[in-house]
Amino acid sequence: MRIVASHDIVAPTRSMLTPILEDCSMRLPLLFFLLLLTGCDWDFGTGPSGRGSRFVSVAPGVSLEYIDHGGSGPPIVFLAGLGNTAHVYDGFAERFTDRHRVIAVTRRGFGRSSRPPAGYDLETLTNDLLAVLDRLRLDRVDLVGHSVAGDEMTRFAGSFPNRVRRLVYLDAAIDRIDLAELIPYA
Repeated sequence: MRIVASHDIVAPTRSMLTPILEDCSMRLPLLFFLLLLTGCDWDFGTGPSGRGSRFVSVAPGVSLEYIDHGGSGPPIVFLAGLGNTAHVYDGFAERFTDRHRVIAVTRRGFGRSSRPPAGYDLETLTNDLLAVLDRLRLDRVDLVGHSVAGDEMTRFAGSFPNRVRRLVYLDAAIDRIDLAELIPYA
């Protein structure tokens, strides 16, 4: 398994935001950005490709939205960051369909996925991913995740190493446990 990380993140400071807040023309875009950060999810139905959502049952009464972008070859599964849906990868994911089967998944609680009252812990989210792979008959996959999806990918790879070919972190968190402890050969 190969691990690729991208972590060029700069947290904005008050001094960085002050000029933006004082510029009236920037208030609406800033408001939109802040709404995205608060976890508002937008239901666009279909992306630019016209591909619609499909659903897979992962637990009793819980279904997750996914988009099959098609393609053939080793599967890539894209996991959205917190507050986003599988559609966040529309346009980008299709760039890989010439050499991969490409799937994007919306975690529980967002988009069109079920919103059960419980089951948002890391273990359950990891088991949701396993259920998606099982139901879609995907044996070994490349996992690509943004933001908090990094926690899920790392835990999944540690729990089910034979199901993962590669992990790709897109400005993503790595599970807060010791990576060497989780994946001894990393």
